[in-house]
Amino acid sequence: LTGQSPGWGQYFTGYGVNEVNEARLLMNLTIANEQRKETLWQIQNAIYRKAKAEIPDLDVLFMQPLSPTPVSASRAPVEVLVKGPSMKQVYHYGQEVLQIAHTQAVGLHNPYLDTVYGVPQLEVDVDKARAAAMGLTVQNIVGQVYYAI
Repeated sequence: LTGQSPGWGQYFTGYGVNEVNEARLLMNLTIANEQRKETLWQIQNAIYRKAKAEIPDLDVLFMQPLSPTPVSASRAPVEVLVKGPSMKQVYHYGQEVLQIAHTQAVGLHNPYLDTVYGVPQLEVDVDKARAAAMGLTVQNIVGQVYYAI
């Protein structure tokens, strides 16, 4: 969606930045009323609808303006966050959303996807019953693994 219009600014994405199996896509908007007619929310809704239509088993797609005070004329970046059960699926979905952004978006400029698929990863299989017996949650364990690495 992003590459079709001169209305989009730069974009960036990263996989596994904050959580496991997570992809981020950042897109800057160009100046409203000069280079694009759509509002920030119209652009976000178009990407969301198209991604859900073209990727039917997409579990989660979050979109949020990164401006502290989002207004329709905002040039602030738009962040797309895709999550899934595996990095392979997240990578695939991230590529599909980026393709939609490149080919079908109006008002986007220079969407970017920073893909680091294939980087060694650690998969932790938490024994939930044993963790509960020790008074720990999965989130506690994952947090400790994160800080240990």
